[in-house]
Amino acid sequence: MGFPVAAGNVDHSSSSTSQYIPKLFSRKLVDKFYDTCIYMEIANMDHENEIKKMGDTVTIRTRATVSTFAYSKGQGLTYTQPDSPSVELNIDKGQGFAVKHFKIDEVQSDINMLDEFVEDANEQVKIAVDREFLASVPAQADAANSGASAGRISNNNLGTAVAPLAVTQNSILEFISKCGVVCGEQNLPKENCWMVLPEIALGLIKNSDLKDASLSGDGKSTIRTNLHGKVDRFNIIGSNLLNVSGDAFDVIFGHKSAITFAGQIEEFEVMPDPNDFGKLARGLFVYGYEVIKPDAMGHAVCTFAYG
Repeated sequence: MGFPVAAGNVDHSSSSTSQYIPKLFSRKLVDKFYDTCIYMEIANMDHENEIKKMGDTVTIRTRATVSTFAYSKGQGLTYTQPDSPSVELNIDKGQGFAVKHFKIDEVQSDINMLDEFVEDANEQVKIAVDREFLASVPAQADAANSGASAGRISNNNLGTAVAPLAVTQNSILEFISKCGVVCGEQNLPKENCWMVLPEIALGLIKNSDLKDASLSGDGKSTIRTNLHGKVDRFNIIGSNLLNVSGDAFDVIFGHKSAITFAGQIEEFEVMPDPNDFGKLARGLFVYGYEVIKPDAMGHAVCTFAYG
C-alpha cells in the first residue's frame, strides 16, 4: 500500500496504474525461531563413531553382577558363572528432505532461495528427531524410577498417565527433590544428571523459593538471570517438544549414561533437475538411540500450573 494520496491527485505507487514507485523487497528474511532440540544434551554419543550407514547394529556389552555370600570356615564353595545381557543399538531410523528449485526462480530472485530451503530443512529434521526421541524414551525408564511409588528404597509419587502429579510453584522444588532421591537410590553420580521440563515448569521454578539467590548456590537468583542452571543434582533443560497428553507432560530425568544416541548425515546432494531447468536438493539423516541403562533414567507424569 502506497503513501496516502488526497483526492484529485495522481497516485504513482505500486498499486496504481502507472506503478512509477516500485514495491521494495527486503533482502533479509524475517527471522524464524525453531524449537530447541535437546537429545544431544541428555544422551551420550559414545558409540557414534562405530556406525557407518542405516541398518548398522552396534552390540554394547554390559558388566556382569557377581553374587556374594557369607562365609564360614570349612563350608565349601559354590562357584557361579557371571553373565550379563548385551544391548543392541540399531541404526534403524531416518529423516530426510527433498527440495525442488527452478532455475528461473534462482535467476530472478534477489536471495539464495535454495540455501534458505536447505537451512530450514536441517532444522526441521532435528525437530522431528527430537520430538520422536522425547516421545519414545520415557516408557523405557526403570519401573523403580517412575509411577506412584518411585524409588528403589523410598516411595515417591511421580504421577502416572491415569493420575498425573499436580505441580505448582509451591511444590516444584519438592518434585525435583523427589526425582533426586530416586536417582540417589540408584547410586547415580551427581555429575552429568539432567532433567527436561516444559516452559511452564521453568516459570514455576522462577516463582518458587529458588528465586532467592541463597538457595540457588550461585550468587545469582534464577529470576534475575533467567538462567535455568542446576537444581538439586540436575542440570535443568527446557523443551517445547516434550510428549504431552492433554495437560500432562512426560518429564524425564536421569544421568547421561542412561541413553546412547548415534547419528550421521547419510546423504546430502544438490543435482541438476533431469526433468526441468533447475536443481534438486536432498538430504538423509540416519540415526538410532537406545536406553542402555534404564535404572539411570526416571519418568514422571505431571501437570504444571500456577497456584
